[in-house]
Amino acid sequence: MHGAGCVSSDALYAWTDSVEDYLKRILGKDSPQVTGFRGMAIAVTDLGDPNPEETAARDRMKDLGEHLTHLRTIVKNLTREVGFEQGATSKPKNGDLWLLLHAKVVKAAQERFENGHFADAVEASFKELNSVVKDMVKKKTGQELDGTSLMQKAFSPNAPVLIALDDLSTQSGQSIQEGYMQIFAGSMKGIRNPKAHANLTISRERCIHFLFLASLLFCKLDERL
Repeated sequence: MHGAGCVSSDALYAWTDSVEDYLKRILGKDSPQVTGFRGMAIAVTDLGDPNPEETAARDRMKDLGEHLTHLRTIVKNLTREVGFEQGATSKPKNGDLWLLLHAKVVKAAQERFENGHFADAVEASFKELNSVVKDMVKKKTGQELDGTSLMQKAFSPNAPVLIALDDLSTQSGQSIQEGYMQIFAGSMKGIRNPKAHANLTISRERCIHFLFLASLLFCKLDERL
């Protein structure tokens, strides 16, 4: 039995795992914040429990406090980066953008974007989207499709459905499936292909618009049924 206010080792480990998973989803698995938190979690796990029960319980409470302090630091730093501090008047920085986008878009586009290669950032993001869907379809069918035809095959609301994005037993679900199929296919034909086949220049603002579209499609893919 643990005294009042004590934390069991199982509860502490479960808590650190759940927080780490959440940080990975929000910040990306390779972000410095996640790496720092993971290092703390490993250190706690490796401590073992050589002390008597009450001493070990107090140690776990101390570990929990240190984790919470680390999380507060993460939140404070992120708040400062995106300009949400009380009374802040400056415009949001680029860091704001990468916190909002899907991790795969960040990986494909961030370096290109920050070097001013806006068209390349867009092309890389939609190429990655194409690659992810292509692998999924190939595993299910053995077919090697690409671009518009790939998206039409992958998300077609007609049976057999390869990638279901909503409940296809309802009319609403079928409409959502067909609508997203058209957006996925249109992004290949109207955004990825022109960038890949022509030396186009786009503005920073238009690039951001396209990156958010790619991010939306990656997020919808993650939510598939």
